[in-house]
Amino acid sequence: MTPEWLQQAINDRLSLLIYGDTDDGKSALIGQLAAEMKELLGLKTRVYVFDQPGWPTLIPYVRSGVMEVVDVRFLPHRWEA
Repeated sequence: MTPEWLQQAINDRLSLLIYGDTDDGKSALIGQLAAEMKELLGLKTRVYVFDQPGWPTLIPYVRSGVMEVVDVRFLPHRWEA
């Protein structure tokens, strides 16, 4: 059963920003959150990638259908993606 607070956040169009230094585990955290969202709610997570380092961590989640990744590294106005 989905916790009430999580269901309300989803209904309100939940958006998260996760940031930190290199090797802080941001990509691993995103993957775990995405897997939980897929299991609890059947929702796929969209991740916008602005740099290279986390890609290897995200690949298994993309391949399993848990998340989709939007690579904005080379867009001219990537902050507007």
